[in-house]
Amino acid sequence: MVFGRQKAVAGSAAVKKISQRLTEFSAMERYILLSRLKTREKGLDIVDVEQLSEQYPSNEITHEKPRPWYLQLLNAFLNPFTGILLAIALISFVTNMLQASGDRDLSAVMVILILVLISGGLRFFQEFRSGREAEELRSMVKTTVTVIRRENGREEINMADLLPGDIVALSAGDMVPADLRVLHAKDLFISQSALTGESQPV
Repeated sequence: MVFGRQKAVAGSAAVKKISQRLTEFSAMERYILLSRLKTREKGLDIVDVEQLSEQYPSNEITHEKPRPWYLQLLNAFLNPFTGILLAIALISFVTNMLQASGDRDLSAVMVILILVLISGGLRFFQEFRSGREAEELRSMVKTTVTVIRRENGREEINMADLLPGDIVALSAGDMVPADLRVLHAKDLFISQSALTGESQPV
């Protein structure tokens, strides 16, 4: 059963409140919990789904927004290699200025600055392109979850459409889509390797 939608929460007070709510729900008797979430073991009905969908628009995990292009461009030039090249260019420029006017040659400085521009430009182009491709892949991947709804029984829906009070049916290999309370289980094992690194299921 779903307790609440996944959200990026700012502030320790909000995190503490959610933690207390989850602890409270985990200790409740099943019938009290179902009543509190205004649901039944046969799931939500169409009216409940419509009302809750207006109240809770999306069950999506907030992803980090890509940095603006100008920050990516700036970051492409802020690295040790560029710093060393600029230091060499500065030293070369200063030593050239100290020479007599007829012996001055700024070609080395120009070559180094061109190398810096090419290096930073290539790095920016690669990172910008890979960031865009990652965003496109993320938008293409749709994770689904099996829920029990009163009218349709078991149905597969997009994880973003999951609502508080939904009865979720999990089977082997399924990803837990939200904060849940187990109502019925048979041979339940959970792999926490992504969270704790522990390879054995518990």
